[in-house]
Amino acid sequence: LKPDVLILIGPFVDVNNSCIADGLLAESFDSFFQKLIQGVVSSVGEHVEILIVSSQRDAHSSMVYPTEPYSIPNKPKNVTFLPDPCCVEISGVKFGITSTDIVRHIAEEEFTKNVAVDQVKRIVGYLINQKSFYPLDPPADGVNLDTMLSERFAKLRTVPHVLVLPSDLKCFARDVNGVLAVNPGRIVDTKRGTFARLVVTPPGEGAIPKDYMACRIMRV
Repeated sequence: LKPDVLILIGPFVDVNNSCIADGLLAESFDSFFQKLIQGVVSSVGEHVEILIVSSQRDAHSSMVYPTEPYSIPNKPKNVTFLPDPCCVEISGVKFGITSTDIVRHIAEEEFTKNVAVDQVKRIVGYLINQKSFYPLDPPADGVNLDTMLSERFAKLRTVPHVLVLPSDLKCFARDVNGVLAVNPGRIVDTKRGTFARLVVTPPGEGAIPKDYMACRIMRV
């Protein structure tokens, strides 16, 4: 069953991939990325809306966070390129999305003692309460944070219905103060990749996301 909307989150041409890091790719990064996108469109068809979120870990990106959206020649009509981070509304449902692993970065820096609150809920709460996609200062190693751009483009100015937070940590789908926080994992992994399937039904008045959304983490 094909989705109505497919959200793909970078990196796509990962600088940490051995072929990329060792210079074994036989074409330019831009050309390789364009072929990836064309392959996705060919697989899912032109009637599926495809949202592509950039990543500073992509070899063809600016490698600065926040990361500007990509562009390719002859872009298919059903493909939309989005920056990292970004907010997008789909049929009245507001999504907040980032490709940067803020969940792991905070988890590695956090010190707690005798705290009963679930770690995932606590970390997602930091983002919501501080109204930021990246409330960690200084940033984690490897995050080339531009503070001026971050102040303009990495603020979580409105609370979304869904926060999509891909992470190397264990997958999750949690209700955090009325926000559905999802870590779909990585579709490309050393073992078996994972992704999230979200089903949304028209909400009634006063409904919160967990009342009209169903989320499952699926294995490839």
